[in-house]
Amino acid sequence: MDNRGFECTDLTITNAETLSAIPQNIFVKKSLTLESNQMLTLPANIKVESLTVECKKLKIIPSDVQISELTIIHSKVEKLPPLVLDSLDAKHSKITDLRHVKVKRYLDLSFTPIQHLSDNLNLHGLFLRHCTELKKLPKNLNVKWLDIGQTNIENIPALNYEYLLIANAKKIKEFPKGTSFSTLEAQGSSLAVLPDNLTAEKINISKTKLQLHMMQMIMF
Repeated sequence: MDNRGFECTDLTITNAETLSAIPQNIFVKKSLTLESNQMLTLPANIKVESLTVECKKLKIIPSDVQISELTIIHSKVEKLPPLVLDSLDAKHSKITDLRHVKVKRYLDLSFTPIQHLSDNLNLHGLFLRHCTELKKLPKNLNVKWLDIGQTNIENIPALNYEYLLIANAKKIKEFPKGTSFSTLEAQGSSLAVLPDNLTAEKINISKTKLQLHMMQMIMF
């Protein structure tokens, strides 16, 4: 058997349930993708910039992984070990506990049963679409991109958003004073009023009370 190693920028391994560890003579510079229908936990010795795991039965992320970006879409992972990540994409997973995880830039928990987020989050993007168990945003949240579409969240912080999505969010009727945004996607929401003296690049208020009110003003 040839034991010579290799080096590559991106590596994809299918049927990865047969892999117990990443061989030391294989060096992946940037991204590792593991695909499997049976894998329950990850192999040991993973040290890579970006890790994508496409394993619907995955339940455990070991504590010895060394990664900056983690994608675990459609997994059964409920909690993560202590990690410091630039980004975490866990949409459609079973994540409920992020107490030991620090995410620096992008956090996507869309379509998860998450119920609580730690206070003092400072992110570029936070995506919580269809997180119906989450009732409120964390205190002292600082974010540029926020997606709370199809949630029961009632209030958002007064920030200068680059992108704000509240589509089909039925509990938000207005924004706190001082809120601004470049892009607003509010279609199908309960939004009834926009901030005063607003300047924006794009606003979508289709299928809202606000749109109906504006049409009545134009007609009469």
